[in-house]
Amino acid sequence: MLTKNSESSGPYRCRYGYDVIVYAGKAMFLRCRNEEEIQLELAEKRVRISKREVSVLVTKFIVYLSVSHKQSQHRIGEMLSLRWWVYPTSGCHL
Repeated sequence: MLTKNSESSGPYRCRYGYDVIVYAGKAMFLRCRNEEEIQLELAEKRVRISKREVSVLVTKFIVYLSVSHKQSQHRIGEMLSLRWWVYPTSGCHL
């Protein structure tokens, strides 16, 4: 469910919640939608938003994703150094 921001659903003083920010970011970068298409999709979900606001939300998505990645970088490196993934054995032929 896409929502306008309440105290716990989005960034401080932001009109839209994280769910709308993520929706806009994924629509643009995973489904190759432009601002107008995203605006129309959100309108179908009863979220009134301008194309300019969509552009701002997509920018916020990139910033939040970048910050999240930066904050997780050390932990990701630790996980990769543990080599927890499994390599195919010689018994597995493709």
